[in-house]
Amino acid sequence: MNIFNDLLPFWLNLVLIGLALGGLVIGGRFANWRFFLSNTGQHVFLGSIVIVAFFWELEISIRAGLALHLLGATLITRLLGGGLSLFALTIVLIFHTIYHEQYQSAIALNQLILVAWPVLVASCTQLIQDKWLPKNLFIYLLGGGFLTAAISFASSGLLAVIALGSLGAYSFDYLLTEFLPYWLLLSWAEAFQTGFLLTLMVIYKPEWVSTFVDTKYFGPKRSIWKDKP
Repeated sequence: MNIFNDLLPFWLNLVLIGLALGGLVIGGRFANWRFFLSNTGQHVFLGSIVIVAFFWELEISIRAGLALHLLGATLITRLLGGGLSLFALTIVLIFHTIYHEQYQSAIALNQLILVAWPVLVASCTQLIQDKWLPKNLFIYLLGGGFLTAAISFASSGLLAVIALGSLGAYSFDYLLTEFLPYWLLLSWAEAFQTGFLLTLMVIYKPEWVSTFVDTKYFGPKRSIWKDKP
């Protein structure tokens, strides 16, 4: 989903830019910079940008401004944490926007819907898991991977429908019948991809997953790596 340049009033665009920049400032305040400054963290950050940018370009266009593609936001949030994932996915969006020139002035709204919102959902579910749910590996993988990815992806599509319909790009009837059902179906692919890749990385490369603390799930004497940054 992308919003056209000529659909946004100037004043609304300024408000959205302020919200997007404010979100990045807050993300920077809570980002795991220690992980980012490590060699592993930098490799994961840059690799995430490349992989997600690739998935974003594998899109199916329905009509102008309506496209189906995976987001990868939940997976990146699990790898980098909420703050760093905001920056990584925003960089992906910038490259995507430069390639698709007709969406440049609407980048703030696209950032809020396709980046900030799914990252916020993934970060909130991480807090819920840490505070109120049992410290169980399957809860981390199934809840934090499969379920969270499906919820964040589906709710992002709902926000896109509200935005496109409210701005008059398409009628709500068209969006609810020709766009949203397919987006919701794709949420299963997002969930499977996120859960599958997260499970593989927790098993084989747990040091890549900054939100996964092995001692929390296996006990202090059963750490599965020696040097996690």
